[in-house]
Amino acid sequence: MQLTTSSTRRPVTVTVLAVLAALVGMLVLQATAALGAPQTQDFTGDQAATPDIERTGLRFFLPDGSRGGGGAAGTINLTLDGVPVVSYCVQTTTFLRETGTVTSDVSEVPLATAEDRAVLWILRNQTPTGIPTPEKQAQAAAAQVAVWVLRGQLRATNPTSDPGVNEAAAALIQTALSESAAPRTLALSAGAPAPGATTATVTVKGKPGAVVALAIASGPGTLSAPSVTIGAGGTASVTLTAPGPGTTVISASTDNDGTLYRITPQDGSQGTTIAAGGRITASTSVGFTAPAAVVPVVTTTGTTTARLSLTKTAPASARVLRRVRYTITVRNTSTVIARGVVLRDRLPRGMSFAAASRRGTLSDGTLTFALGDLRAGRSRTVKVWLVANAEVRGTRVNTATASATRVRSVRARAATLFRPLARRVQPAVTG
Repeated sequence: MQLTTSSTRRPVTVTVLAVLAALVGMLVLQATAALGAPQTQDFTGDQAATPDIERTGLRFFLPDGSRGGGGAAGTINLTLDGVPVVSYCVQTTTFLRETGTVTSDVSEVPLATAEDRAVLWILRNQTPTGIPTPEKQAQAAAAQVAVWVLRGQLRATNPTSDPGVNEAAAALIQTALSESAAPRTLALSAGAPAPGATTATVTVKGKPGAVVALAIASGPGTLSAPSVTIGAGGTASVTLTAPGPGTTVISASTDNDGTLYRITPQDGSQGTTIAAGGRITASTSVGFTAPAAVVPVVTTTGTTTARLSLTKTAPASARVLRRVRYTITVRNTSTVIARGVVLRDRLPRGMSFAAASRRGTLSDGTLTFALGDLRAGRSRTVKVWLVANAEVRGTRVNTATASATRVRSVRARAATLFRPLARRVQPAVTG
């Protein structure tokens, strides 16, 4: 807003479209292809669907302590290539021309300082729109003065002649610096469900207070809620329910911190600043597997028959070229000894053997472990580490087989979804 009373102001025109026009303008701005290039700027001011909201009759004090001009502080409504936006001034010594159409350069402001991030937060969270009221006028004036102080245009202590505006602006600056100190982030994670399980807990991590939208991106399943609000600890959770074995991908999105822009009129009139919003996204996958097979097999001793069970677990997802651990457990569930127990593990296509917790042999892609006799109620566990080749994509199923002397085998499977390694981004070298 201007620090002089010499500019021309337009008559006030208020419509029921006030709030919608301002909000739509700030969202459409984000998708405007011409950002970063000259655009046609027109001050709409009090004739806009959303009028300027301001306090008048203020005196301002510059950083060196001298008295600046007098005038108003608050929001400025304008259009860029026909798109309505709400802005604040970022200069105090340049005349604000509020009539006519000019050409302006619109450039993104790098969020390199705490002050830049605070200005962006004020624009996105403390900028009133709609029909002016005394409360909104006070809010708009405090926001504009706060922006001027953060930009170094006014002194930090008593920047205006109004103590109420000074107090509100100082409090707003502290809030904006605190709220914008930590950038918004978003991440999803889920533990691997046990074999046969049909539910899994999905943890959402982000900035406390953020509302996160959730959806099933692919695969079967339903979520216990379509959205969550991040708690004070930085997390929230939902329950994923699936009808059976398979891989389900969950996606999430929430508002990001936004983008800050500076508008510089080519006719030399006062520059302004605006903000645009955006979204950040995240996803995770959950693999559900069938229950472990339990088949009554073994040797016969008189009239008593031994029985074996076999379980196999693995991560639901993993990256290629990194070790993946498979845990295989053979258990004698009967009351007699199972003689000569042998465990065999067939390597899936595209995977190589890395290590095992027990000595075994590898032949024609099959690992074999001689486990000997297994007494009633006892079990033996073998851990096997495999590595997926770089070209592997999608799900690989690993099948293990256990048998005993004169006994049919039992099988268990574990499925893992493989993803490529994350691409490294080489940072730009400047200076």
